[in-house]
Amino acid sequence: MRILELHSPYFRDLWRREHDVLCWGPHSECDVRQTAPAPALADVLAALPPGWTPDLVVFGDDCRLLAVTGLEDAPCPTAMISVDAHHNAGWHAPIAAAFDAVFVAQKDYLPAFAAAGAARVHWFPCWAPDDCPPPAAAKRWPLAFVGTIDRRLNPERVALLEALRTRLPLHAVEGDYRAVFPAARAVLNQTVRGDLNARVFEALACGAFLLTERTENGLLDLFTDGEHLVTYPRGDVDAIVRLAAHWLAADAERAAIAERGRAAVQAAHLAHHRAAELLARVAEGGPRAADAVRHAGAARAYCQLAYYARRLGEHFAGDVYPALRQRYLAAAERLAARATLPDVERRAISGLVALERGRPAEALAHLAWAAEHGGRVEDHVARIETLLRLGEVVAARRAAEALRVAHPDYHAGDAMVAGLAALR
Repeated sequence: MRILELHSPYFRDLWRREHDVLCWGPHSECDVRQTAPAPALADVLAALPPGWTPDLVVFGDDCRLLAVTGLEDAPCPTAMISVDAHHNAGWHAPIAAAFDAVFVAQKDYLPAFAAAGAARVHWFPCWAPDDCPPPAAAKRWPLAFVGTIDRRLNPERVALLEALRTRLPLHAVEGDYRAVFPAARAVLNQTVRGDLNARVFEALACGAFLLTERTENGLLDLFTDGEHLVTYPRGDVDAIVRLAAHWLAADAERAAIAERGRAAVQAAHLAHHRAAELLARVAEGGPRAADAVRHAGAARAYCQLAYYARRLGEHFAGDVYPALRQRYLAAAERLAARATLPDVERRAISGLVALERGRPAEALAHLAWAAEHGGRVEDHVARIETLLRLGEVVAARRAAEALRVAHPDYHAGDAMVAGLAALR
């Protein structure tokens, strides 16, 4: 089988043992490098070696904005790997409707993907590389953390590490975990947004005793607290200090937990396990979603991506983000013009495009129609935001009441109504 990986070559080397695999994207390790902002998939396929056409296209999330448009009309089956839904669910969930199979690392986000129209959604936790180094015989650090330590990106993490450094022998660095985890008696894990991150699997695979934040997203579905790892409440410095002191003094028990954690990862959570699972799930097949579902999901994602590109362009110089924004908006407009979309989706998407293009009155007309004819929660919310932008507070209150009636299960409906009622 010929497999084209987009963005990140997660499983290229593993799949190449049995398949013909190429990776296209912005990274230096990609076989075919991206040369333009968000080209159409047809242009990507045309840039591949002559005669090479994929049997499967796999999008590998690398926490960047989408690098290619037109996946909703791919000429072969497609699969999506969403690793960072806790950052990017705003566009990952809707565009998942355009894929034939979707693999989501963060378990708690599965309902959002299904609600957005994705038909075949699978929980696909992160993993450790097959070649993680084994535990070192001599331990250099009592407690270690390896990851991004940047106050601008994660002030909560930086504050936690600074507090711990005054009370524990903590070695906290950025860089390659392979040089640290095997030589640490214990590894500390902290998350960005309660995600089940790769650090869990990497630390365990290296044979480290893992002291990790107690998260959702499936952590305790895969591992047992006190058997494979030990957890602490998010941000609780006193709990971390107490647990670290206890387990650093309990050599035999700590080593036994570390070994059980390592065995669990080695048995089921390495890269080759995930690579095989993805292809097996894809091989199960199933009918492709209707054009209306794929096109509506992709168009909504393009609108969200255009918003993100605009915001990024406000903070970073250059023409990359403005060019991306225009590509996304043009892709959304093309889909909105297709006969495949039902009227409510067409009007909603037209409204979102108009809003992003700075035409609020036009956007309001489309969004109001969509909201009044069965539109999604996000259509109601965009309508309310547009009314507030236009200074129509009373109309925004009425629109919030309409949202609460149309979508009574929406978690923020009551709060939105109460907040608008307080405005003068």
